[in-house]
Amino acid sequence: MTLELTHALGELAIALGGHFSASFIYEGIKDLVSSKHFTKEELTQELSKKFSSKVSLENAKLLSEKAIDIMIENGELKNNGTYMFSDEAIIQQTGGDGTISSKNSTFKTTNTEISIQGTGAEMTQTGNAIIKQDKDGITIKVSGSGSFTTIVKG
Repeated sequence: MTLELTHALGELAIALGGHFSASFIYEGIKDLVSSKHFTKEELTQELSKKFSSKVSLENAKLLSEKAIDIMIENGELKNNGTYMFSDEAIIQQTGGDGTISSKNSTFKTTNTEISIQGTGAEMTQTGNAIIKQDKDGITIKVSGSGSFTTIVKG
């Protein structure tokens, strides 16, 4: 891929409001362009449909020796059956219109554990909210339009 194309794809990712790798966007563009010719505006609209601002982690395992730092500014992350482990810290932060929701998931550091298990159990954070797990324990901060909820049905 040429430097100009890589730069253009990076700008397109910013225009779409997401953080995608250039190769990921390139594959999406290749699929679209092979079937039709687009103007820049039409291509941006089609790619916005193709690359949703919603990400689902189903039965995913994320491991880190240092830290796992997640920031969702304008989109949604859904964890279902997700396991995260970090020796030092896990930081889950939302801002703006961001949302993180978790079911049947475990977030564990050497010193802390958050476990959301069972039918109806759910943890959700939206807006300006941070859940931080580190050597000092678990800290939850909510400000402005932020919210943090845990739901247990049963």
